[in-house]
Amino acid sequence: MAALLLAAGRQSRAAGPARLLLPFLPSGPTEIVGTVPASRVQRAMQAASGTALSDVVARMLARLVETHLGVALPVERMAAGAGERAVVQLLGEAAGARTLLLASEALCVHSAVARPGLAELLDRLQPVATCIAVPYLLVRRAGPADCGVGSAGHAGRSTALAQALAARLPPRADGTPCREVTFNGGAAALQALLGGQVAMAVLPRALVGPWIDDGTLQAGPLPAAALAVPEEGWFAVFAGPGWPAAEAAALGAALQAGVSTPAQQAWLDRIGLRALPEPGPQLGRRMRDERTRLAAEKKRAHREVHP
Repeated sequence: MAALLLAAGRQSRAAGPARLLLPFLPSGPTEIVGTVPASRVQRAMQAASGTALSDVVARMLARLVETHLGVALPVERMAAGAGERAVVQLLGEAAGARTLLLASEALCVHSAVARPGLAELLDRLQPVATCIAVPYLLVRRAGPADCGVGSAGHAGRSTALAQALAARLPPRADGTPCREVTFNGGAAALQALLGGQVAMAVLPRALVGPWIDDGTLQAGPLPAAALAVPEEGWFAVFAGPGWPAAEAAALGAALQAGVSTPAQQAWLDRIGLRALPEPGPQLGRRMRDERTRLAAEKKRAHREVHP
């Protein structure tokens, strides 16, 4: 691993990335709620000075680039809903430009399936590496509640999983079907679950950890065998087409090695995330496979409603 990092550093040190674009809201479907009860998850997040998973992941990757490649990587947050604009910006940069994009499956898969034009733009970028997995859990609270499956909304993995799960659950006692209930962000979905507005919710482990720790919520894995949608979200890094392929590969190797160290993996586990080191070509295959699976799930759901 040390040799891999040194080789990547020699290739990328001279003309390293200038900035990392972060097209996420300061809080969104993967925000961290800094309220009681205190727990190991919240203490870890507070120590990282983060209010959102995207912030924590971006700072971590910037630190890895600086540590292993000797290149400063400022993080530049863009306005809400700027994912497509960030992609267009990278595609329009001149050769030699050094800008990276931190993107999630919400943009690369869910938004891309909804907007084929966006998928075409994304496929023109260079996938550098998948870095972080965001495990989702099915969480419940004991006691009476409406038969609904809450989701974080924002057309991401939480919503797709909740919709697929609700479609497979038995109906309520009065015969009406169980339904997915979309909320404006993970915090809103969590509060609805705690307040009994929904019976269960599909949310990131990093968000619900404190309430699982103190016994308020019960969590279990999603029934992955019955769902067409993968049960984890992810964060990945992309470069514009003007990046030399060898440099993009070297940067990807450094990021993969950095997130794979025992210390980094232990830190990620403490805050409810998981290292997912994948090279660029594998990231490209992941995107295409998940788009295919999501599109098939949407068609299946449409046929059930409109036979």
